[in-house]
Amino acid sequence: TKAASIQMDHDAIFTGHFRKMLADTGLDVRLTPRRQPWKNGHIERFIQTLKHLVLRKFIFQSENALREAIQVGLRHYNQERPHQSLGNRPPKPLSGSAPDTSKPIIRVDHLDGAIHHYVRAA
Repeated sequence: TKAASIQMDHDAIFTGHFRKMLADTGLDVRLTPRRQPWKNGHIERFIQTLKHLVLRKFIFQSENALREAIQVGLRHYNQERPHQSLGNRPPKPLSGSAPDTSKPIIRVDHLDGAIHHYVRAA
């Protein structure tokens, strides 16, 4: 299996101890090249989207609640949310088959309605 990786810049908040802790959990820690902030643009955009979808809508009472909400947000981002660069299709759709257009469109809510997704009824 492929190890998960994390990319970060050279900001002082990412200390050597912090990077070692991440590496010890099995993550492949990758640093962006120095003085090239545009190399981190994709992750910056993704974090902004995750904040908009999930993190700014709740006050989390525990780390577990935060992790659960992030997992729901990630699943929505990767499997449901349309991406313009992919022809308004999600990166990893749940179903590869074309929807039955004779069925009505229904709304599916996640996180008590904070995230909405529209699909054809089964």
